[in-house]
Amino acid sequence: MSLLTVSEVSFHYPSTIDLFSDLTFAVDPGDRLALVGPNGAGKSSLLKLLSGELQSTSGTMIRRRGLRVSYLSQETSAPDAALTLFDYVLSANRDPEDYAAESCAERILGGFGFSAGDRSLPLACLSGGQRTRAALARALFTPSDLLLLDEPTNHLDIAGRQWLEEELTRRDHGRACVFVSHDRTLLDRVASGVIEIVRGSARVFPAAIATT
Repeated sequence: MSLLTVSEVSFHYPSTIDLFSDLTFAVDPGDRLALVGPNGAGKSSLLKLLSGELQSTSGTMIRRRGLRVSYLSQETSAPDAALTLFDYVLSANRDPEDYAAESCAERILGGFGFSAGDRSLPLACLSGGQRTRAALARALFTPSDLLLLDEPTNHLDIAGRQWLEEELTRRDHGRACVFVSHDRTLLDRVASGVIEIVRGSARVFPAAIATT
């Protein structure tokens, strides 16, 4: 059963023409779909629709009952600056029975270049790029069935990009992912399919996988 089905969806902001119309596609478990298209095509807006942050102008979006979504936006809201980096990430999962949560959070932060000493730093002490990486770490750490990532490689160095590629393609990762990126290497190595938005319409097609 699909996690999410988009059927004949159109969207526009007030006083604008449609960004896109009649989009139809499905996101199935394990999918890794790259969302591509020219600037202004509506890629970020579509991610917001998938997350539930925006509502479509017309059409239907059917989410599987109980679907858990983790969403990284380019406009990340400012968290409590007094939180430490580690507590900020860990607060995304407060399940008292998840005894592996702390080690998982530490693994993800390490993957994005944060040292053990960085984890006790207040968010107020982090640079803008570090906060973006922290938000990405939190999105990956959040328990979810569907991961939505808007330009996830922004502010990542080469090692961080490679770690993200490996994380998203791990066999035990399990989650579906829809991501926007201009990083050709990420697209080639991660995407199992592509949703292309051009001039208000979309087409979905398979992508060649460079790594599995």
